Amino acid sequence: LTPARPSFFAYKSASDSSDQDYTSYTQVQFDATQHNIGNCYSTSTYKFTAPVNGIYQFNWQVRVFNATTANYIWAALRKNGDIDWGNSNFIHANLEDPQGGSYQTPGMSVTVQVSANDEIDVALQVNNDSSSRIQNGTTCFSGFLVG
Repeated sequence: LTPARPSFFAYKSASDSSDQDYTSYTQVQFDATQHNIGNCYSTSTYKFTAPVNGIYQFNWQVRVFNATTANYIWAALRKNGDIDWGNSNFIHANLEDPQGGSYQTPGMSVTVQVSANDEIDVALQVNNDSSSRIQNGTTCFSGFLVG
């Protein structure tokens, strides 16, 4: 067991209070933490900053409410603000044609290699629907250094 190994679990503490436009990629604001070993996750920038080069495990899910006209919902893991991790490698959870459901929750887990000082965050895109909301409760983002 390595007590100093960076690890975090962040979540959205309150649901959006009104409809939002997520038709372009928008950073998800995970504004609270259950734990933040190494203080590598910021609740003000909503980003994890890798303290060292290594393999990291990241997990995320975003609960979306009222995406009634959306063609798809993407919850993407971004590195340094970019959804393309190189070679057109996009890491995102995708729900196709989510219309008709009150709550949709795209989520995913990945193990990726990152460099020291890379910033990792999650962004949401709800295509063709400018009046959806992110709900709290099951909207979360976590990660840890594997080695």
